[in-house]
Amino acid sequence: MNAFMLQHELAIRLACFFGVFGGMALWEFAAPRRRLTVPKLLRWANNLALIMLNSVLLRALFPAAAVGVAAFAARQGWGLLNYSPCRCGWRYRFRSCCWISSFISST
Repeated sequence: MNAFMLQHELAIRLACFFGVFGGMALWEFAAPRRRLTVPKLLRWANNLALIMLNSVLLRALFPAAAVGVAAFAARQGWGLLNYSPCRCGWRYRFRSCCWISSFISST
C-alpha cells in the first residue's frame, strides 16, 4: 500500500483536490449563500491561480527554509549528534551521516 501511494502521490493529491473542489462548486451552485458581485468564473480563476502560486512558492521556499533552520541549529549546537559523548573527527561525522541517511531511507 505504501509503495502504491508513493508511486501515485501526484495523482492521489490531484484527485483529492479536484474531488473537494468539484464538491464545493456543486454545493455553491446548488445553495448560494449570497448574491454574486463578481462573476463566478473570474473568482474561481483567481482562486485557482492563488492555489498554483502558493504551491509553487511552497515547493521553492520550503527546502530553502529547511536548510536555513539546519544551519541555525548547527551554529547553536543543537541536535542529537551534538550530545554524543564521542566526537572523533571526520570518521564520526561520516558514520553519523551514513546512519542518518540509512534511517531516512528506511522510513
